[in-house]
Amino acid sequence: MRIPHIYCNTSIELGLSFTLDWAKSHHLINVLRLQSEHPVTLFCNNGAAYQGYIAQIKRDQVSVLATKKLDLHQESPLSITLCQSLCKGEKMDWVVQKATELGVTKIIPIITERCDMRIPHQKIAKKLAHWQSIAISAAEQSRRQALPHINAPLSLTDLLEYHKESGPLLVMTLTGGSSLTSIEPRPSQCQILIGPEGGLSEAEYQLLTETQANLVQLGPRILRTETAAITTISLCQMIWGDLHPGDN
Repeated sequence: MRIPHIYCNTSIELGLSFTLDWAKSHHLINVLRLQSEHPVTLFCNNGAAYQGYIAQIKRDQVSVLATKKLDLHQESPLSITLCQSLCKGEKMDWVVQKATELGVTKIIPIITERCDMRIPHQKIAKKLAHWQSIAISAAEQSRRQALPHINAPLSLTDLLEYHKESGPLLVMTLTGGSSLTSIEPRPSQCQILIGPEGGLSEAEYQLLTETQANLVQLGPRILRTETAAITTISLCQMIWGDLHPGDN
């Protein structure tokens, strides 16, 4: 029996029931067709997960109750900040979804010289809510205990100014870069900067070099921006995090 893993945008207290929002209630009732007393697991973005069950179904509302805090270890020991150049259409949605599944801690959309997307200021809040919804669904599917924080878009200059304490900055490049395994000492957190489809400009590479960013070369093939993001996250999780090719 598959137990639904549900994100709650409220604090969770043992022994106290609370009502889920309409979308989650609708999914449990009309899509999964669950009944009262069906087991669930719950999380609320504080790094903890709880065992519980459906306490009541009343019309289109579902109330759940947490009964036990679970000793799960679903979050990676490696804190990854993905700094992704804005990309059009479903590409950015796909990056948010897969990055969440792979355990990133934070996602920062970056405005670079050659990125092919701009978000009008008045639409930023709506876009962030859209990405947050995608991250919630991905976190539920992958059974995470916390959501990645999704930042408002930043310029490259602002990123370098305000995010100096988030570990080494890894910048993907086609030539002249080193390997991820050469990064020393072993980081417990890192930032991954992925350029746009047209690549970072010479001026942007110069700026990154001056700030002692680590230029990293993944291999001989040219990857799309969304492919580069997911490939780099996966490699970092394998080298320093909790992904592994087989039994540990």
